[in-house]
Amino acid sequence: MSRSGSGHVGGAHQGNARSDRAQADRDYSGSRAAERRRSTSRVCARPYCSTAASATMSYSYNSGSVWLDDLTVDGHPMVHDLCSLHADSVSVPKGWRLVDRRSDSLAADDGQSSVTHLAAG
Repeated sequence: MSRSGSGHVGGAHQGNARSDRAQADRDYSGSRAAERRRSTSRVCARPYCSTAASATMSYSYNSGSVWLDDLTVDGHPMVHDLCSLHADSVSVPKGWRLVDRRSDSLAADDGQSSVTHLAAG
């Protein structure tokens, strides 16, 4: 096979093959990233816990609040995914309030929209 200056090898254009492969790699990695974002098989953020996450915890220093919600569709670096055991045992600093907005919380059983607990001082 001879190689000419036009980028052809044996009648096939190598530039196209490389760009096709690069595009396929981008498509594959993009679809895998989207699949990971949609996946609800995230694990608990607590160290040494590999249980599937079922809740998302977020907080605000300004308001002294911690919120527990059903597991969000997309993960985010500013929130923490927790398994049921760790979500049920969340404790907040003195003076902070914990707002449990999960659908399977005690509030849902009472027909309320959330349960709020204020940490005793």
